[in-house]
Amino acid sequence: MITNIQALRAFASVAVMLYHMNYPFLPGLQTDFQGVAIFFVISGFIMTHITHQDKRETTPAAFMLHRLIRIVPLYWFSVLVFLWLSNLGALNLAGTLPRIGKLAMEAPLSLLDWFGSTFHLFAWASPADVIRTLLFIPYRNLNGHLQPLLGVGWTLNIEMYFYALFALMLLFGSRRAPTFTGIAIVVVWLVGKGAGEAGADWLQLYSSDYVLCFTGGITIYYLWRRCQQAAANQQNRRQFMVLASVLTLIYVVSNLNPFQWTAHHSPASLITSVPLVFASLIAHSLGLRLTSPWVLLLGAASYSLYLVHTVVLEVLRTPAQEFFPFLRYDRTLSGVVIAAMACLVVAIIIHLTVEMPSLRWLRGKVFPRPATS
Repeated sequence: MITNIQALRAFASVAVMLYHMNYPFLPGLQTDFQGVAIFFVISGFIMTHITHQDKRETTPAAFMLHRLIRIVPLYWFSVLVFLWLSNLGALNLAGTLPRIGKLAMEAPLSLLDWFGSTFHLFAWASPADVIRTLLFIPYRNLNGHLQPLLGVGWTLNIEMYFYALFALMLLFGSRRAPTFTGIAIVVVWLVGKGAGEAGADWLQLYSSDYVLCFTGGITIYYLWRRCQQAAANQQNRRQFMVLASVLTLIYVVSNLNPFQWTAHHSPASLITSVPLVFASLIAHSLGLRLTSPWVLLLGAASYSLYLVHTVVLEVLRTPAQEFFPFLRYDRTLSGVVIAAMACLVVAIIIHLTVEMPSLRWLRGKVFPRPATS
């Protein structure tokens, strides 16, 4: 495990969570510190790394099965829980709690009927939207946005596009696949930019500027592999430490600039996530590695945190606005701390009790390890 990458996953997931709280930490600054872009850069790097290191994932079918097992179970679980909570009214507790109180006083047994009815999958969303969400099919919601039912799922639609493209390119061999994938991503991006709003919904999503981060991650792998031995050389350590520091500084300055000198989602802005990931890899080669068990746990639970944090924040939102002002995470620091802790605790619990057990079970069934003599 490259622990610095795991630490970056932790940072990226927390950055996205804080962004969705909308708390103004600095005047005029509203940024997710390119958390999504960091995830995509890491994904491009890791997919290239594993196809060069792990022969079990060099066929299109094996590669895609590994990715589906990693992504689908927790995503489907999160979507279904989100739908159930929506049906239950938990995303609008300010309106739901008085109703529960009235039912409890006047007709307690009716609470059981109400609770059971909330398991109806399509009570809040249409069957078409649920199916398209679960199958990672891009579509426009009622607000006209290219988002599935679980808002953060739009990034997974892009991620699955990258995986499918990578799996297809593995037909040309594991050595060529990363390069061919990077080229294909840029070609589709150019076609989508040329088509503009006239392009199909899927083309508009797959030509998002974010997709360039995958190509950045692929490029990083080859740069890092060339630098790895040189960075380990004692004579070169100082130069590589300076390089890592400069790359990190580029990222920090570009994200803390209150004047937003680049558009938030422009290629120039998103590409600042590439130096940060590259700097973390150089630090790994220099032996400068983050090994805190808490950071690594959060990195391992970053996918869970990414999926569930918006649901937790939504559950907290209306009670905070209506009854408990100190819980308002968009206005008070106490609200930020309490909401963050709630998100982190829920994410770690889901990681340990849902994500990891399902991963182990599915991997054991689909990719059983050969018996040792």
